[in-house]
Amino acid sequence: MKRLGMIAVALAALMLTASWRVATGANEPDPLNTINPAKLLNGNTVVQRGPTYCPIQKPISQCPEAPALTSSLKLSKAEIAKAKKANFRVGIVMQTMDISWSVLTVRGIKDSLKKYGVQVIGVTDPKFSADKQVSDIENMIQRNPDAIISIPVDDTTPGPAYKKISQAGIKLIMMLQTTRGLSYPKEYSTMIGPDDFGDGLVMARILEKYIPKNGSLGLLGFNVGNFFTTDRRQAGVKWWM
Repeated sequence: MKRLGMIAVALAALMLTASWRVATGANEPDPLNTINPAKLLNGNTVVQRGPTYCPIQKPISQCPEAPALTSSLKLSKAEIAKAKKANFRVGIVMQTMDISWSVLTVRGIKDSLKKYGVQVIGVTDPKFSADKQVSDIENMIQRNPDAIISIPVDDTTPGPAYKKISQAGIKLIMMLQTTRGLSYPKEYSTMIGPDDFGDGLVMARILEKYIPKNGSLGLLGFNVGNFFTTDRRQAGVKWWM
């Protein structure tokens, strides 16, 4: 996930390179050549705050939701063997399947779970409709999987439906964001996603190399309900600028 975010940042910067060269001349030095993306956030530093508001001025260790690197999550050989023996069944409730990101993400989930003998019993496509996602969640519960992996369409509408998952004895793994009213760890096991605010900071530090003194910058928001992951990336750009 983090790597996908960095790739997106790099691609956006490369697209900007062409317009910058038109404005300044092909013989001008390329500012992108002076940037090492891996060092922009001091290595493995995580700056993302969780869905519960925590001001950027406050140390992240004092925030109500402390982040963790995926490298800290490791399964022992015994745990892997136990997972394979359990024959777990998992359902995936996406926010949409109309974008390549969703298709690649589901493919990655399936490939990863297959290594541990976990069966994906279904993938839903609400097409960014909150009402359709509520229906998808309720239908997936009826299939009685061991766990459901999901990205909420927004942070309010699907909330009551998500509560039914834990009530049915099913584990809930959130991706990118949660919905209001869900309590951790009672009603969801974890939220997995990239360092969105950090990605926004990286994007801003790359973009600033192409913006002249006293220049201006336009930001286009995602505008699909309250979408935490994209809102945080935009906030990172705004905060740095």
